Amino acid sequence: ATDDELARASRAACATGIYRATIELPGLTSTALARLLECLCELDRDYLHDPPRTPRLYEAGIRYAPELERGVERWLTIPRVIAHGKADCKSLACWRVEELRARGVAARPAVTLRTTAEGCLYHVSVLLPDGNHDDPSRRLGMKG
Repeated sequence: ATDDELARASRAACATGIYRATIELPGLTSTALARLLECLCELDRDYLHDPPRTPRLYEAGIRYAPELERGVERWLTIPRVIAHGKADCKSLACWRVEELRARGVAARPAVTLRTTAEGCLYHVSVLLPDGNHDDPSRRLGMKG
């Protein structure tokens, strides 16, 4: 991209309040995925501390929706999930993790990663301190 294109993109991000970042990985490992999930959790934590009236995930009217384009992952923070009204497993799980952490529950994102003929597939749920899982995607409409 040229300097002019980058400047235009930066101005557009400031004007809309939306900033898009691309991360290219040589492969998806559980370690890389865990680190990225913690980053999304931290961004959600910042948001939960700012607007005092953020609805709880299960009361917000949000529903699960899978990614539409194979190989493209949209990592949505809470305000973007609210704006879209839907999100996939990673965005839902990180929102839920931070809700629970804000109440003193030592929750964390839990990743199930597997390789298939189509590529690397993963699912993110919430691991609770007692070892049980809370799966926002299933609670909000994911089938299977």
